[in-house]
Amino acid sequence: MSTQHSGTGPSFLLVNARGLNSTSKQSSLLLQLEGRKPLWVFVTETRLQSTQELSPHLKKWVVLHSLAPPNDAGAGLLVLKNPTLPGFITPGPSPPIPGRALPFTLTSPLHPPLNTLLLYGPHLNKPTFWTSLPFDPTLDLVLGDFNFISLPEDGSNPRSTQHWDSPWLESGLTDIFAPPRPDTFMSSKSSSTSFFLKCQWGLL
Repeated sequence: MSTQHSGTGPSFLLVNARGLNSTSKQSSLLLQLEGRKPLWVFVTETRLQSTQELSPHLKKWVVLHSLAPPNDAGAGLLVLKNPTLPGFITPGPSPPIPGRALPFTLTSPLHPPLNTLLLYGPHLNKPTFWTSLPFDPTLDLVLGDFNFISLPEDGSNPRSTQHWDSPWLESGLTDIFAPPRPDTFMSSKSSSTSFFLKCQWGLL
């Protein structure tokens, strides 16, 4: 699944790689990057355990990563930035959860500073993972592959029906795909919520 914002501002691309530890998948991602020319790219489920697994061409885009630990080989997160566009990334104040949660701040003259949390939610022990996350009240953007749904009617199969009140709703964050927005799109349907943004930002 990939999700993109284009709109009138810079472009953001969210990709659930389902494994980026092969030459063919990295080449496919590079084709997307060259075609869509996003400013920022957020990749979940990389399954990368070393940056040496990255191709030289893809390494040019990588600005931050959280590798999959040996005891959680299906995890892994990457943040990429278009090397031809201005911007930089600063690691967040909270420590990352290896391969699962990565806090950072995005800075660019093309948009306001964004305190961001990139997540790849687990398939097991979901309530424990979500209730233990350190949600910073200054967060502007929470995104990733959450692996749960917010509403029962969003479930596409019986195992997707687990849901609960999301902690970020109390922080003023809202799902930008509910209701759908004309300046965002998903390349495929998914039962997992994937993109949240604070209402006061006019970025999307």
